[in-house]
Amino acid sequence: MKFKSAIFGFIAGAVTVATLGTAIGADTVVVGTLKPNISFKIDGEIKKAPHSMTPINYNGYTYVPVRYISEMLGCNVDWNAYGDMVIVDFPEDRIKEVVREVEKIVYVDSSDKVDGTVYKTLPVRLVTSDAEINVTGITRDDVLNTTKVMLKVKNTESENRNIQLDQDRCVLIADGKEYNLTERVSYTDSRWYNNIRSDKEVEGYLTFDLVPEDVKEFTLKLVTTKNGKSTTSTINFIK
Repeated sequence: MKFKSAIFGFIAGAVTVATLGTAIGADTVVVGTLKPNISFKIDGEIKKAPHSMTPINYNGYTYVPVRYISEMLGCNVDWNAYGDMVIVDFPEDRIKEVVREVEKIVYVDSSDKVDGTVYKTLPVRLVTSDAEINVTGITRDDVLNTTKVMLKVKNTESENRNIQLDQDRCVLIADGKEYNLTERVSYTDSRWYNNIRSDKEVEGYLTFDLVPEDVKEFTLKLVTTKNGKSTTSTINFIK
């Protein structure tokens, strides 16, 4: 976490100032230069330390006040006089807040570039070098214990070559868990066993084992082949 790294970087400099040269020897007196014009930019906010906590330049290094910097970062600072120790605690609620921000999932229906995985609502379209793929719907069957994904695959191969959808190698990932194609042969779609000719579109389905009803996001990995060479395409979507 970048906040923690910054905190301990500041602590290293500040502790040296507090002891005035512990690296040289305990209680060694050194000559440094006060630098009252130094400012700090933390999370986009620029501030200067108060006069009672002026940074010091010594031997080519700038040493900063650990209390001021730590509190700017939202930390709790304490001093243990018995052990000559500076104690900096990062609040637990702040740690959780940062983690949630990093791990959040973004749902959009536009071409905006965002950090992280984007899940789009159905229907969703993907264009590859060989095909145009549209996922049009997804259904659950509690009686048959299956999940069916409906899709259209159009051959856009520029050299008029046939392509195939290798349904046996397609995978559905629901909330991070993989679901393979159902092993019941009667539930497979025979249309995918045929070639998809140039400029032709085939509409069919893929049948997977049943996924839970409360699943939020899906990733569909589709495998197409051309001249014996396989290509895997990934589509992220929500119901």
